Amino acid sequence: MIEVGLFGRARSVLCLGAHADDIEIGCGGTLAALRQAQPDIQIDIVLLTGDEKRAAEAAAATERLFGPETRLQVLGLRDGYLPYDGPQAKEALRAAVAGLDPDVIFTHRRDDLHQDHSHIAELTGQLFRDHVVLGYEIPKYDGDLGRCNFYVPFGQEIASAKIDTILDVYASQREKYWLRAEVLEATLRLRGVEARTSLGFAEGFVATKLVAGISLD
Repeated sequence: MIEVGLFGRARSVLCLGAHADDIEIGCGGTLAALRQAQPDIQIDIVLLTGDEKRAAEAAAATERLFGPETRLQVLGLRDGYLPYDGPQAKEALRAAVAGLDPDVIFTHRRDDLHQDHSHIAELTGQLFRDHVVLGYEIPKYDGDLGRCNFYVPFGQEIASAKIDTILDVYASQREKYWLRAEVLEATLRLRGVEARTSLGFAEGFVATKLVAGISLD
């Protein structure tokens, strides 16, 4: 496994998601590991859609998995309509992230087949052109899980905390047949195999652009 010391220098991260459970599913283990390793890291989460019930679930999951210091914004746009509410979505997101200059951004993958997910990935590229951006994945019926090129390994404790939080807190989503412990664990174990980690689990991402500098001094 080739190690990249990206997070050791990170002091702040921004997480963008379409729906209330996207952050926990896509990068919840990574954020939990970051909080554990760097307790003072600033984590900002912006969710574009969500009614009061889903916003309350997101707040509960955020505090439980990432700690009360995590800052959460739920913008309340319509679920499933982000591409069709384009100007409103872009202006709402622009206002929500104003003044933030994160070291790392987590967002949806560009090739995610859910229309809200791919639209946020597009907006991320428009609003943040000089940042490290990692696209996370959401397992679902679309069959759009693809090839990752960036992995964050972690152990059983964090994997269990992620899965338990999602299943315990997001009561409004329990009827979705794919939101099962077996599916979430299988995805983490598969990415762990690809990362060749002895820890057993990993989350996979697509890094859209990374630049390496070589000092000649």
